[in-house]
Amino acid sequence: MKQILSLCLAFICMLSIVPVSTVGIFVSADSTPIKTRGTIYTREMIANARENIEIYSWAKRAAERITASADKWLERGYDLVLELMPSNQIWRSGLVNSLDGCPHCGMENYNKGNNYNWSYDNPWKIICPTCEMIFPSNDFEAYYKSGLDKKGNFIRKNADHSLLVNTLYPEKGKNWCVDDGTGMYNEKGQCFAAIGYCARSLWAQALSYMNTVFLAYLYTGEQKYADFIMVVLDRLADLYPGMTTDYETIKPAFVSSNGGSAGQGKILGRIEEASLIVFSTAYDAIFYAFPTISQDTLQYINKRSNGTKKTYQDIMVNIEQGLIFQIYPNILSRNIGGNMGMHQRVLTLAAKCIDAEKYTKPWLDFVFRYGNGTTTGGNMNNLLIESIDRDGMGNEAAPDYNSGWLSNFIGLAEALHGYTIKDTNISYDMFNNPKFKKMFLCMYNLVISDIFTPKIGDTSQTGDAIVLAKPDLLLTAYEVYGDYVYAQAIYDLMEGKVSSINSGIFTKNPEAIQGKILADIEYYGEYQPKSLTLSGYGFSVIKNRTTFNSVATQPLENNSLSAKNLTFSTEAFLTLSDTEAKFSSAKKGDVLHIGFSWQYVKQTYEIILNTAGNGSGKVNVYIDGKLLQSDVSIENISNLFFTKTISLTTGYHMITLETLSKETSLSLQGILFTMQSSGERSSSVSKTVETTAALYYGINHGHGHKDSLNLFLYAFNVDLSPDMGNPEFKNASNPHRYQVVMTTLSHNTVVVDEYSQNVSIDVGTTRHFTDGEYVQLIDGDATDAYAQCSLYARTVATVKISESDAYILDFFRVKGGSQHKYSFHVTQTKDVRAEGLNLVKQVDGNGKFVGSYAGEHVEFGTISYGSESLKNSRGYQWYNHVERDSNPSACFSFDWTIDDIYKYSTNVKEDIHLKMTMLGDYDEVALTDGVPPRNKVGNPTSMDYVFITNAGRNLESAFVSVFEPYDSANGSAIQSIEEVEITQDGKAVHSYLIKAVKVTLNNGRIDYIVCSYDTKSIYRIGDLFDFCGYFGVYTVSGEKTMTWLHDATLLGEMKTSTALQGKIHSFTKDLALENSILVSFDQTGISADSLAGLYLKGDPNASKNPFYEILSAAKNKDGTYTLNIGDISLISGYENSANPAQGYLYQVYENQKFSIARTEMAGDINALKLTQPVSTITAVTLSHEIQKGAKKGDFVGYLFAVDSAVTDLKSLPAY
Repeated sequence: MKQILSLCLAFICMLSIVPVSTVGIFVSADSTPIKTRGTIYTREMIANARENIEIYSWAKRAAERITASADKWLERGYDLVLELMPSNQIWRSGLVNSLDGCPHCGMENYNKGNNYNWSYDNPWKIICPTCEMIFPSNDFEAYYKSGLDKKGNFIRKNADHSLLVNTLYPEKGKNWCVDDGTGMYNEKGQCFAAIGYCARSLWAQALSYMNTVFLAYLYTGEQKYADFIMVVLDRLADLYPGMTTDYETIKPAFVSSNGGSAGQGKILGRIEEASLIVFSTAYDAIFYAFPTISQDTLQYINKRSNGTKKTYQDIMVNIEQGLIFQIYPNILSRNIGGNMGMHQRVLTLAAKCIDAEKYTKPWLDFVFRYGNGTTTGGNMNNLLIESIDRDGMGNEAAPDYNSGWLSNFIGLAEALHGYTIKDTNISYDMFNNPKFKKMFLCMYNLVISDIFTPKIGDTSQTGDAIVLAKPDLLLTAYEVYGDYVYAQAIYDLMEGKVSSINSGIFTKNPEAIQGKILADIEYYGEYQPKSLTLSGYGFSVIKNRTTFNSVATQPLENNSLSAKNLTFSTEAFLTLSDTEAKFSSAKKGDVLHIGFSWQYVKQTYEIILNTAGNGSGKVNVYIDGKLLQSDVSIENISNLFFTKTISLTTGYHMITLETLSKETSLSLQGILFTMQSSGERSSSVSKTVETTAALYYGINHGHGHKDSLNLFLYAFNVDLSPDMGNPEFKNASNPHRYQVVMTTLSHNTVVVDEYSQNVSIDVGTTRHFTDGEYVQLIDGDATDAYAQCSLYARTVATVKISESDAYILDFFRVKGGSQHKYSFHVTQTKDVRAEGLNLVKQVDGNGKFVGSYAGEHVEFGTISYGSESLKNSRGYQWYNHVERDSNPSACFSFDWTIDDIYKYSTNVKEDIHLKMTMLGDYDEVALTDGVPPRNKVGNPTSMDYVFITNAGRNLESAFVSVFEPYDSANGSAIQSIEEVEITQDGKAVHSYLIKAVKVTLNNGRIDYIVCSYDTKSIYRIGDLFDFCGYFGVYTVSGEKTMTWLHDATLLGEMKTSTALQGKIHSFTKDLALENSILVSFDQTGISADSLAGLYLKGDPNASKNPFYEILSAAKNKDGTYTLNIGDISLISGYENSANPAQGYLYQVYENQKFSIARTEMAGDINALKLTQPVSTITAVTLSHEIQKGAKKGDFVGYLFAVDSAVTDLKSLPAY
């Protein structure tokens, strides 16, 4: 592997020193086609697909689905299809009007939906879903057809302008909302790109159906599909060189995907233009069909070209010249330029498609060459080395965008994997790069509570569930690298349903991968999610996760239990064997109890008793004590069916047979369960209980927000305090984006001096991280986010209450500036109860709320007022329903009842609550409403925001809070929370550097938590114990005590040594899949085994957050230690980006000092009282219906409980 990497690096270094001018803008002048073989879809791949369609039902279904869709397009005929690919004089726009909405009803359209909330079922008409008016008002289709020339191109000057008249709404005037392809106007003079929106949609549709039709050819080999693609590609090749979006510079209503660079792009805008891989893939897909083109198709194309395309070779040359060779020069001119990896992929596929060294090599050299990504070089190698961090993340902050990096890179990487240029041995295989490998798991590492990805930056919408880890990408990694961790991730994301996994229709034996995955799962086990810190990305998460064996994750469609898997209890005669249970009774009223354990979620099943067919007599049949069917004959019947279905929950169930005959016999061989598809959604049972806290201190610019040290909280499968996610509009003029979504104030962090974080950072510092069983904590620092601050840091810790519950502590310290404002919000709620506050509502004389947090005279949503403007605003005006307390007590709380609007919650019986308790002296507390983006369907309508303010010169603040999520059925587990007095030498200490909290639980347990940034001094905590260090928990329960500390030397009677310190001697300096650091320690007698699971912290002033988990360690003969850090690369970039040959930059250096913080625990573990009775009852049935007229004291029947903790009939309680 090292040799391969060295060769790749040497090759890339060689590329970097070739001058760009030697690449040229190769445009072939050949009169014959250059392409000579299928390279994207090889003959072998095509043969595999057609063979798989014959063998596998899923492949056959895919082919049938594709061909059925393709046939619909073929039925339209060539003329209509080409007519719906409008030429350049019909302008295109991705939006109708993002600022003004609908010409008639304004922004109501977008407020009720999204940016693209227009109904579209006619090629040249759009409908507003709010007012239901149709646009444009003229008959554009007739106007369009009147302007078409013989080649099908629209020429505006030749069109019938008499058709440009308002025929739909004449009462509004003849010119109202009339569109000639350059925009329409309402009575206010506002411009709307109705036809532009239609035209853009038509083009997007065309590029989409091309994929469908060429796949139909690949799957079937039928010439008609290839002929259709030839016609479409030829039309595209005629049009594409002359397409432009220059009109955007004169008509702002026309907006394409160009990142704000109006006029860049040809059809869809430069960013979406980078999706035009279909040029190359479609041409390659039908390559072998050109010689067999039908004469009708050839004549059709020739006729439209005025006789210039007489042979199939002429068509191929036109496609190559008009499409394939257009890609490279248009990348150089910025007409094709998407997000990271997009345009590089387009050029790579063009290079692979044309497959000629004269063109392919220079194009691929350009893809990897150092440059700005477009005009001077594709910069792929530098992106991998310098822009991908050690955790596999790109530099976009938002997971939504970072996930796109791999999605874009993978197409490029797969195109190059195993490919060599024709007649050469030149290869550009990205899978050999360890940083690229790291990208495959980066999104999986962000998954929380099985369904969430944290909404960092512009990611999805407010509070919804989204998992950006993709099984198909992980499957690619698994097939290339073979590491079992990929199998675990796939198995987890697919919920164990590997039978639906395959390697793709174009591969040989595509289902063999299923067996490999299952073999790895059997050997290594399932993936166990854990707390982790991603120090390169700047994200740490602590998960208090408990898995119950009684909990199931999915219903089972069919299942059978043989006699040996059942348990029996009877007073009559019973004989058991491995294959059957023989029951016989000589009297009426005997019973046979049959018990079985069910480990799946609640669902309705048909039940069938499999018998030997030699039974006699009749029985009543009960399930869990309730009559299923009476008077059932078992006379010589091999399968007993019942008229009713049963609902089975997770747990132990009992079937009872009650004899009705004097002589009864039965030979039971098993039970069959068949799930009934009622159309109802099966009840969801989470496989875990998880209380999670996470901290983000990474990139706060680009598609990130000004959100350094933002806190995330999850419990009961609900995002309790979600980031807002994507803004209403990602443009440069949306006020809600700039004044709310992107601001520091809208995040769970601290605002200094009223304005958002004023410095862009790439990553903060991980000061501490530990993931113990009892206490877990994150300590993050983002002091660089505010220029006026000398400290801006946050400690977040969780302390277990029980096996399934925990509370969260938050210590946020700020030094610098003259005002600090702690912001916290919750998702949509049903109500809130405040204690310890006298909140005064900001209302008028009638008691109606007025104004906003900016003041009673500043209305909600005011864009500019005073000295504030669109992009220079505190954002206060976007928070209303204001209540304030200007003299809050030193302990106050808010208890919110959460409104689970997405219906995600699990393991909760009644309402979810989040209680926030704040400790300390503050100047003001305000409770307000904040509004998430309003055009995202499903978003909360509003969220409660709490703003806690301190003010003063050279201000020092410590905001201390405790959060407890709880189920109202059980109530809060915390009796009281209070700040603890701290003394030193008998004198009270009032310092923001050290704080202590006392948490008293209802079960009598008392936790004292102390967190100090003064780690050298000894303090007295509550006159109970002494403390020296960073973090400690002192737990008391009756006479029992337990102590826990991290990076501390003293806690009560517990004394430990300081953090390990030492010097780095060497480390892995090459691109490698396995990395290590060689160190020596200042201390002696250190066990190598004790280092596993700890974290090495380098000098944060020398590099970006050098914080590494030690996976294992070995002591060497010379007394040094080799610390294994796995696949985390220590390379941060190049010494000289323009010349990689000069070597790398690193995260650590020789002779650099380091430290390793340790966690210690002592005392009586029973003091924790972690165990808490958790109900294992999943269902209760009543044996008889309550009769009408029943009175108190009347006997009704028996209650039968289904218990997931029961394993046999003997353990059942007496009902």
